[in-house]
Amino acid sequence: RSSDLEAEAHKRQAKVQDELEDAANEETPVSGAAAAFAKLKDMPGSILRRITRKRESQSNPENDDVVEHIPRFAAILPSKASCKFDAHDGEVVSCRFSPTGRYLATGGADRKLKLWEMGAGKAFEKGVFSGSNAGLTSAEFDRQEKVIVGSSNDHSARVWGVTDLRCRHTLTGHSGKVMTAKFLPDGAKIVTGSHDRTLKVWDLRNKSCFRTIFAGSSCNDLVVSGGSGPSIISGHFDKRIRFWDIRSESSANEISLQGKVTSLDLSPDRTLLLSSSRDDTLKLIDLRMNQVTGTFSADGLKIGTDYSRACFSPDGEYVAAGSQDGTLYVW
Repeated sequence: RSSDLEAEAHKRQAKVQDELEDAANEETPVSGAAAAFAKLKDMPGSILRRITRKRESQSNPENDDVVEHIPRFAAILPSKASCKFDAHDGEVVSCRFSPTGRYLATGGADRKLKLWEMGAGKAFEKGVFSGSNAGLTSAEFDRQEKVIVGSSNDHSARVWGVTDLRCRHTLTGHSGKVMTAKFLPDGAKIVTGSHDRTLKVWDLRNKSCFRTIFAGSSCNDLVVSGGSGPSIISGHFDKRIRFWDIRSESSANEISLQGKVTSLDLSPDRTLLLSSSRDDTLKLIDLRMNQVTGTFSADGLKIGTDYSRACFSPDGEYVAAGSQDGTLYVW
């Protein structure tokens, strides 16, 4: 009986401690994102926690859109895997969290794009996006988490509804496998990059490609830099990163690296670009100067494929890349 009383006392003490920590961490949520932040913060096993951010819209109403769509988190380096599950029959080629972190999309060599809901230290399968005739190469949610685009080795990209899992659009026109697909800031346009050495910009409203950019080299990845005039940044087989004005077919600028570019990622404030390449290094590029300002490398790091990905942490304080031997490196 004494042991039962002691256990009960420990439970009460732990509960009080949790309530105190919750109270200390309580902040005023950003307008429009409160529910999303609350869900992410309360997810068991999550490696993210919310940090205070002043309500910029109070002093500058024009910042409302920016504040709502760029959540701020502090990343905590995990000491162990919080969740492990079998996702596909064969290789998992790509994975992407939704903007709020509620969903995870995984693309496999089994021609399936799957949707998972994360919670209680587990991944719950919500559905399968079908239709691809070859392995998936990338996945990307729109900002509202209403639709998702997946690129495929079958020379096309597809857009599905997140709720109904229905295929809304099939984007065909490339003559090589499509390695990447990203939404433009307005959510109504998508840009795809392919091994056929072209980038294509698609308008989902009229279901057509309205611009083809001849890049001169196979595109392994791309990102979209927002703003009043969105620009496209693409990484290529010929070891170059190219910058494009969406209104022009000519490259505005390019940066040469020492290896084939395998991936690109933007920092949360969109001022820094991270690249990974087959020379087994990651490069940090300051977009305000268009210059390489840092290099990340490590003994044992091997960028093993042309589609190996590297990324920033949600707060932009860390970068991470996976190695051919299954090791994850964090800087």
